[in-house]
Amino acid sequence: MKAVILKIFPDSMHRLCMWHIIQKFPNKLGVVFYAESLFMEKLNKFVWNNNLVPEEFEQGWHSVLEEYNLSDHSWLKEMFELRHFWIPAYFMDKSMGGLLRTTSRSESSNFYFNHFVQKGDTLYEF
Repeated sequence: MKAVILKIFPDSMHRLCMWHIIQKFPNKLGVVFYAESLFMEKLNKFVWNNNLVPEEFEQGWHSVLEEYNLSDHSWLKEMFELRHFWIPAYFMDKSMGGLLRTTSRSESSNFYFNHFVQKGDTLYEF
């Protein structure tokens, strides 16, 4: 599908959803580590920063991973290899149409309503 989209829309760019990737960190790193360390706070300074050039992101990513002895973590290595598809530093020269995302609205609505309903609730109970 990716190849066909590029053929039909040659100026388009496929991106991975940063939000979904970040949501996987606790599972991939361990919930206790994720919750009790400052790892994500430090890493987020580089991951979510729209003002970094790629070299600054890469330097920051590696320094945080080294600090927490995660340089050899297989999933983090995989995410680094995919960085061109999800890290803002690699999109600075591309027009992103206000970072329009096809699923953002439905995902944020779903996230919001999940705080108020349980699986199996009826509309009346809601």
